[in-house]
Amino acid sequence: DLELLQDFNAAAIAVTDHCGYLHPGDIPHRHYNGNKHYDPAEVMTIWEDDQGVAAWLLVGPSHKMYDAQVRPDLRGGDFEREV
Repeated sequence: DLELLQDFNAAAIAVTDHCGYLHPGDIPHRHYNGNKHYDPAEVMTIWEDDQGVAAWLLVGPSHKMYDAQVRPDLRGGDFEREV
């Protein structure tokens, strides 16, 4: 799943000039270092549709933060608010 998320963010960055997306290299850092004491299934959710990944969410309980990454064509609507 990590490579899938990195590809998702790289594609999103390419069409949004990096606006609001994590650098693909930051994803493993946040996942493995920031959440090393947590089961990945407990801190990450991935939404998929017929086009692939629609969005993903990574919660960082230790830092009281989260990253919500929504595919560019789905931003600004009800789906993004749901995520």
